[in-house]
Amino acid sequence: MGVQHNRKVTRDEVGVGHDRAARAATREQRKIDAEAAAKGITVEEVMRLHNCYPGTDPLHHKLDNMEYDYLRAARRATKLQQELEHSAYICGMTVEQYMQAKGILPCSAGA
Repeated sequence: MGVQHNRKVTRDEVGVGHDRAARAATREQRKIDAEAAAKGITVEEVMRLHNCYPGTDPLHHKLDNMEYDYLRAARRATKLQQELEHSAYICGMTVEQYMQAKGILPCSAGA
């Protein structure tokens, strides 16, 4: 493994990551849409079959593709944050210490 340099992550790099996550979420949504069409059932029914329904709304609000993408990206970000916190805990460090030790620096407000 090469030398890791501590560097700040730029807003552009974060934006690229967000774009990539949105594209991946859109791809997954299109797969679900195609499966629903092939089976002749609703997207919500397919999501329930795969136990990936993002939640229920008491008003049965239908989410559009962008809202589905947002929810999926948010769920993924939450999972990654939990994994990061767990790894830091296992190493006996704070999240910030762990990120600095691994060369994973959060984007600063001035970036």
